[in-house]
Parts: sequence; structure tokens; C-alpha cells
Amino acid sequence: RTDASGLRQIKMAEVKVHSTPGPDQWIIVKGKVYAVGAFLHEHPGGPAALLRNAGLDCTEGFTASHDQDAWAQLEQFCVGYLAAGEDASVRQRKELPSHSKAGNPVALKGLGQKIACPLVEKQILSRDTRRFRFKLPTEEHVLGLPCGQHVSISADINGQFVPRNYTPTSSENVKGYFDLVVKVYFANAHPSYPLGGKMSQHIDSLKIGDTIDVAGPRGEFEYNGQGNFAISGQASKVKKIGFICGGSGITPAFQVMQAMLADTQDETEAWLLYANTSEDDILLRKELDWFADLHEKRFKRYYTISKDPPVAWQYGTGRVSEEMIRNHIPPAGPETLVCMCGPPAMLEKTCMPILDKLQHPADRIFCF
Repeated sequence: RTDASGLRQIKMAEVKVHSTPGPDQWIIVKGKVYAVGAFLHEHPGGPAALLRNAGLDCTEGFTASHDQDAWAQLEQFCVGYLAAGEDASVRQRKELPSHSKAGNPVALKGLGQKIACPLVEKQILSRDTRRFRFKLPTEEHVLGLPCGQHVSISADINGQFVPRNYTPTSSENVKGYFDLVVKVYFANAHPSYPLGGKMSQHIDSLKIGDTIDVAGPRGEFEYNGQGNFAISGQASKVKKIGFICGGSGITPAFQVMQAMLADTQDETEAWLLYANTSEDDILLRKELDWFADLHEKRFKRYYTISKDPPVAWQYGTGRVSEEMIRNHIPPAGPETLVCMCGPPAMLEKTCMPILDKLQHPADRIFCF
């Protein structure tokens, strides 16, 4: 059956035929069915977010993290409407706790419930990097973000709803506030992006007391301490975690490493390979170097920059290479996990092929 627009009415039985993650997969958003398999490797957030929602209703997650441009792009993959009376399958998420293990109230209530958080402090770290501190509902509240996940920040910018994902750099146990380290992408700073970053410029324009809307948690990875982690609810354990990051993709890795190294009972090793354009672009450099000095046996870090290396530069130059991954990421094995976050082109066209060549199994690689 079709409606006046020519779109088919689709039953869940047909959706289930396309529920295997891959090039033939479908997803459901707001009652419409989309054949997104052909878009897997074009998705700005990487294929993982689409693959894990094959055959499922992902309205909540899509709405929380995509702007009007993404909605328009999605429409080209529409194959029909979910037939009346059909119940879409939704990925089951564990119930969010109202209080932390320490007994503090939790601020986050889910992707569908935003909280307004006022800016209380702004620190300029470099020409284009800032640390923003946002206040939680009370001094006793904790954010309630599982280690390794992120929040959805949204705002109305020039009449357009703009959502973006950010990972706080403050500890998951801190009370009363959370911090975001944000690289601001200014307009006209890069010829390929003349408008700059909508959200980063918006956050940079906030005055003390102005608010942002925060929702979450969001993400599939959760670090539970002492090498224990879960991906999409599937628990596992390793002894070594390698992190490959580019630019602002350092923040989720930083959150996990911070928790690992703060726990004196956690013997898991962390290896970091961090790529940037220049030395000035290295986010959280002071904290990362401090980690390396304080936890020499458990934390190894290696930077690489693609231009203007200083005379006394002791690290790598150029883009991430096979040699860098061989030397600065733990070797493949059942006790090794590799986590990555950065530009999709870097991860998909460079890192993934190298990791595959070095025999890192797919179930031991995760992209935040």
C-alpha cells in the first residue's frame, strides 16, 4: 500500500528483514523507515552509530543529536511509513539511576529530558580553546554521566535547532558543576568551513549566567574500572587500552584515562597516540603530560603534528602512520582494546585499515 505521497506502508516484519547491520539495513525515525545502508561510510559520526540501530526505532537519539541539515539529508533515504498499528522495536537501555553510588542526586534524566545549565566560569586556554564550567541544579548534584559517554548540548542558533555531542573533562564524581573543554571553530578561519562551528561559536559567545540545554547520557561505551568495560551492554575486560585521537576527539579518551589513573587499584595500562595540526592545537596537554610523569608505568603518550614542529620537538610529525600505531598502541590480542575518536576520514581511511593489517579484531576496536 502507498499513501498520497507515493510512500509505502511498511510492516515490522519487512523491517526485520533489513535488521542485519550492513549495507542492506533500515532504521526507523518518527514513524518513517529509512534505508541507510548506503550511507554507512558517509555518516559524519562514523558507521557504528547506524550499525547498532539496524532495524530499530532510533527517534530519541537522532532527534537529540542532529540538526535540520541532517534531517533533510535523511529524507533521501526514506522508503516508506511504518504501517498503522505496528510497534517499532526500540533498543533497550538500562534505567538511569536517580542517585550516584555515593548518594548524590543525578542531574541527567535521559536524552528526552533537557536541563538548563548556567555558565559560571570561562577560562581561555589558547587562541581557540576554552574551558567552560556549567552549574548543576544544586551543589550536591553530580552530572550522572557514565565514564566514556557524552552529553547532547543543544541551542536555538539564529532560528535553527543545533545539537552537538560533547564529553565533559571534569571527573564523573565532581559535585555541583561540569566542565567542557571546547575548541572554537571561528568563521572564516578555514576556507573549507567559512561559517565555522555553529555550536562552538555559540558556547564561546555565552555570558556568565547564560544557559545551555543538556541531555544524556549518550554513547555505547562505558568504562567500569580495573579494565572492565561494556560496549552496547556487552561486558568484557582487558589489561591494555590504546587510544588514537585527533583534535578535539581527545575528550572521551581523557575522561576514561582520568578515571583509570585516579584509581590506585586499577592496573590497566593506557597508551595514547594523539594527532593534531600543530603543537598549539594539542588539547589538555598540561594534564596529559602530568599523567605521564605521575603514572610512568601505566600511561604512555605520543603526539604527532602535521605542520610547524618546533626545533626541540621530541614526538612525531605528519599524519598517523602504521609505524606510529605499531610503536605507540599496544599490540593486538585478547587483552587489548583500541578506542578511537577524531575526524571520520582519519579513522576510516587511515586508522582502521592499519589496525586491520596489524590483526586487531573488530570486536576489540571502538569508535566513540
